[in-house]
Amino acid sequence: MPEVALAPWQDAALNSPFQHTAMLGGIAVGKSYTGSHFAIKMICEHPDLTGFIAANNYDQLTQASLRELFYWFDAYGIEYVVDRRPPREWGKQRQQFKKYHNILSVKWGQHIVTIFTRVLSDGDSLRGLEFSWAWLDETRDTPQDSHDIILGRMRESEFTRSLITTTPNGKDWAYKRFVEGCDSTGIYGNLHVPTSESLRIGLITQNYYQTLLKSFGTLYARQELDAEHINISEGRAYYAAGDWNKSE
Repeated sequence: MPEVALAPWQDAALNSPFQHTAMLGGIAVGKSYTGSHFAIKMICEHPDLTGFIAANNYDQLTQASLRELFYWFDAYGIEYVVDRRPPREWGKQRQQFKKYHNILSVKWGQHIVTIFTRVLSDGDSLRGLEFSWAWLDETRDTPQDSHDIILGRMRESEFTRSLITTTPNGKDWAYKRFVEGCDSTGIYGNLHVPTSESLRIGLITQNYYQTLLKSFGTLYARQELDAEHINISEGRAYYAAGDWNKSE
């Protein structure tokens, strides 16, 4: 794997001892950066295995997750093609398909690594695939049955690893699965990374952080900046209500 600069929590996510890890982070903690380097680590260390990369919707997948990954592919000189058959000069491909729509092919050494790409909002599109590792980005609005299907498709080999990179969304299925379900079995683990950590090591400026802190409501800031599992959609009709905005 190329030499990579990682924040402590990013290194912890990439080297998690758990089979399935959720990096639950605030804004600007490098979630897509971490996920991209997780994918690169899997490609480099397990080039004979199939991968899977997905985000909740098409725009998130193409304009955030894959955009970040392709940036680092280019930076490290890693060859890849999307939605088309790999070049013949790459050599013989372990897996071949009639169509290459939603398939990312990566050349690593003598290997051609196949990575399926999908959106998580459409669970049915995930059926029928088989892979060994997965990076799931921005899953806060993803239905649980999509994750259930993904777990069922991770049967290509004895090796299985997945990383979720997302902002928390209350005590949803991800909370129940990765936080409450974190135990000695080693199946599910989690990291919570507040935005203040990025400020502490200089990844963001004080002005940027204070602007968000001043602009966000209290509960919203606890979710989006502090990476807490806060329910901001139920309970009081307006969670920022107080004496200052009472009706006469």
